Amino acid sequence: MAIRPTLFDNIEPDRKDKNVYCRLKDLTNEASVETFFVNRLLFDIGYKDHHIKTKESVERIRMSLGSRIVHYKPDYCIIVRKKPRFVVDAKSTQEDIYDHTEQSSKSSKIPELKPDFFP
Repeated sequence: MAIRPTLFDNIEPDRKDKNVYCRLKDLTNEASVETFFVNRLLFDIGYKDHHIKTKESVERIRMSLGSRIVHYKPDYCIIVRKKPRFVVDAKSTQEDIYDHTEQSSKSSKIPELKPDFFP
């Protein structure tokens, strides 16, 4: 039985523009990161359609970021045995992910991320 390739199998020392899912140049915006990378990664690590709730099926959550109140809607929420396991926020390769760490870390503590929150 063949072993499934990992994310890092296609990365050669002198070629860091490609991984097992796509080429870096194909990741032009957040939507392409979701389509060509995140979706493939989630399926590859074993999550099925019924585990994956996308931003279209997750309601906005009101949360505080410092002194501001913002409405947060994760790109994905992974549900296993009717419980949220983690959220994923896809970002364009042009964005600095460190600009979004506060939002992502706070989302892991939101009480609304419970099983009956999702339709």
